Amino acid sequence: LSGSGTPAGLTYAWTSTAGSNALLSGANTPSPTAGAAGLYVLTVTRVDNGCTDTDDVVVNAAPEPAFTYETAQPNCMEPVGSIEISASANAVEPLSYAIHNGQPYQTNALFDNLQPGTYTPTLRDAYGCTTNASVLLTEPVYPSVQLPPTYNLALGDSVILTPTTVPPAAGIAEWAWTPALDLSCADCPEPWAKPLLTQVYNLRITDFDGCSAEATTRVLVDRGRKVYA
Repeated sequence: LSGSGTPAGLTYAWTSTAGSNALLSGANTPSPTAGAAGLYVLTVTRVDNGCTDTDDVVVNAAPEPAFTYETAQPNCMEPVGSIEISASANAVEPLSYAIHNGQPYQTNALFDNLQPGTYTPTLRDAYGCTTNASVLLTEPVYPSVQLPPTYNLALGDSVILTPTTVPPAAGIAEWAWTPALDLSCADCPEPWAKPLLTQVYNLRITDFDGCSAEATTRVLVDRGRKVYA
């Protein structure tokens, strides 16, 4: 705020509808510091004769800055993540950024090599106005697969091979059964197996992050023929 008056020998008194604490400093000077939005009234008084004059000014609140952010979640290939902050509206430059309460601000908007956990990305603009959000970087999911150790099968019969996977089947990008011999499919979650001899099958799964896991099972074929008298 700034006020003035002539001639010399004047006193200044500022008041505000925003409350008694709205003026942070300089309430009896021509240029006080306002700390809140509202109507501010200046009364100027001549010391020699007591004559006064008034004027007022409206201080509007600066809009809160807004921002967006992008995250790279940790995964099995890269167990650390990142958060990048982007100002989107009402942010007056220069800008600074932080991702922890109490952490020093920096001018770089990218925070990388972050362990899984909860972070508070914060944007601060030239006026000292801040805004923040809460962001969770999740623990990476490492794929795993399990198969029964054995399947028992009579000669000529078939059995469906049923793996248990983490993540579930919807999170698996590739299925690879080897050997493909006597299987209904070699790239599906649950093939039918109809071997003529005992056979060991290996399953390799790959998730959408490119991480893999393997398991094996043995299909035991009973080739004996039962004869009943």
